[in-house]
Amino acid sequence: MESLRKAIRSAAAPVGMVSAVMGFIGDVLSPLGDFAPWVAGLSVGVALASLVVLVLHYRKAHQLSTDSLVTGTFVMSVTSAVIFGAWSVITELAPERGFVASNVEPIAQVQASLLGLEKDVAEIKTTTQNTSNQVQAIATAQAAGFAQIQGAFAALQANGSIVASPKTPQEWYSNARTYQLKGDTANAIKAYEGFFAYQLVFVDPHQAYADLLKATEGMARASQRLSNLQQAQPKNMAVELVAIGLQESPQERLSQLQAFTSRQPQFAPAFLALAQEYDRALQASFSTDLLEKQKNAYANLFALEKSQTFSRYFIDKALAQAQLATAQERLQAYDRARQVMGKVEVQHALYPDGVRFTMVSADAAFAKKMLVSVDDPAPKTESGKNAGGTVNIAVGPFKVGLGQHTFYAQIIDANDVASPVYSHTFSVAPITVNFVQQPKDFSTNSIPGLFSVGILGGTGAEPVVYRWSLNNANLGETLNGVSLMAIPVKDLKPGANTLHIQAEFPDGKSTNVVAFEFAVAE
Repeated sequence: MESLRKAIRSAAAPVGMVSAVMGFIGDVLSPLGDFAPWVAGLSVGVALASLVVLVLHYRKAHQLSTDSLVTGTFVMSVTSAVIFGAWSVITELAPERGFVASNVEPIAQVQASLLGLEKDVAEIKTTTQNTSNQVQAIATAQAAGFAQIQGAFAALQANGSIVASPKTPQEWYSNARTYQLKGDTANAIKAYEGFFAYQLVFVDPHQAYADLLKATEGMARASQRLSNLQQAQPKNMAVELVAIGLQESPQERLSQLQAFTSRQPQFAPAFLALAQEYDRALQASFSTDLLEKQKNAYANLFALEKSQTFSRYFIDKALAQAQLATAQERLQAYDRARQVMGKVEVQHALYPDGVRFTMVSADAAFAKKMLVSVDDPAPKTESGKNAGGTVNIAVGPFKVGLGQHTFYAQIIDANDVASPVYSHTFSVAPITVNFVQQPKDFSTNSIPGLFSVGILGGTGAEPVVYRWSLNNANLGETLNGVSLMAIPVKDLKPGANTLHIQAEFPDGKSTNVVAFEFAVAE
């Protein structure tokens, strides 16, 4: 214990001296920062390290070394942590320039002259206040309300005069529009840039500025100026949107707009720009995929406008309404195309040499290629193209066995977007039948028709006996013929009808009865 007391007494003197010096320096330098918490934290760290060394030594020597450098360091660091911890609380309540400088003028003069703190602190305060005022002014202008700014702008435009000393964003914008109408491009550009100082998220001033620059200085210069403005206002969605519109590559514009609407799903003007970009893409390569994406972009636009999240981003309210009306007209126009595109019907016809298929689809007319297959749900065979360069929509014949089968087709559009795989189920019977209605015989007031029949896989010359009947299964009619021939009929009834037919071969074998349904028009 005597050794421990000795260590404490040894540490007390240097700790007191260091504390006094550091306390004085810290108080004088208080405008630069609060040093006490850092010294207290460092002291705690040293104390913990010293304690670890003491514990390890105790475990090794089985006795506590109280009269050592490590013990003195531990005691000194613990004492320092306590002193500077208390000093942290005191300095928190101290004057801005510290106790000493606030009460001792010579120290205050030393503080100001040697460290230059008085001037620096004043400059920092002034800069902070100016920044605060600027941010507050911008926030106030934005919070003034979209409707208020729109109304003030409309009144200024109705007046038609230049505001000599514009002080509000609507005055700057009104001046810009008026200068532009008068052909004073230089002042119009300056007025637009005066509006931009408010950093407001309105689309029409930025778009008008970009259009003016394109017309007077060219695309490259307009892009550069918008890029500079975007760097100055990186969070301004209106600036970003207009800058994207100046991209020369359609693919780049479309890609950036898709990413932008994903990041800013409540910024309705971006959805109008995206829909318009799909409009242009559809003119270049028409496809169901682009039609659907365009529809979704317009749908998002109109859904957001229900809460005014499109028109609120326009100072010129009439311009916003005109753009919405045009968007509605375009959507309705493309809706008519949508009713045709995407509809697919597959027709098949059975012939002795196989099955032929026809794709009735408007998509196919604009397709890059069509893949087909029978009984393979992943079609891989291209249908090819006809002499006009468009995709073949009639394919076959496909030789398949008797029974039920499925035809599959997939359309690949000009942008390499694949449609769903369309399927069509059909059955192959041993006798193929096709029906053609003949013109009405007015002398007998009857409707004739012609059935083309054939034996699946036959050459057309094999002798066959056909037994058939209309609208009943008694097979009362008999006709000697060959495996491919025509059977004329008369007195057909308008509406749905069924031909029942069976073929018998010379060896006595016969096919199953085939029921062929057909319709007769009046």
